Amino acid sequence: MDQQLPLTSPEQMVSPFTPEDDRLITKLFAEGHTMKAIGEQLKRSRGSIAGRIRRLRAKLNPETPPPEPRVRLRMIDEKSTEVTLQELKLHHCRWPKGDPRHSDFRFCGAKRISESERTPYCREHTLIAGRQYSGG
Repeated sequence: MDQQLPLTSPEQMVSPFTPEDDRLITKLFAEGHTMKAIGEQLKRSRGSIAGRIRRLRAKLNPETPPPEPRVRLRMIDEKSTEVTLQELKLHHCRWPKGDPRHSDFRFCGAKRISESERTPYCREHTLIAGRQYSGG
């Protein structure tokens, strides 16, 4: 079996942040310096400085609640037939609308061609699916 190589080279490895580093990061950040500028001064990456600032904030303000996750909102007109997964019934078109990883994901929801037909889509989406499948 081949030996696995380390993810970082010895030149890339950096020692842990010292209390002096933390004081300097806190001071420079409070003065309005960018994370990139702070990183250049400490010979660290912008990402490592950003992570350190986030950890220092958590350590200095433990009662501060974490930021709320952002919710994507999408306007759906009143005539829309779109439904969520929880609202989906046998007679609904299952054509996906949006990204399933986001909270605003929906299905078309229009009436399927027929519950006995093999297609899970409404007339419009059955035609689109047929064109996509045939390469047209």
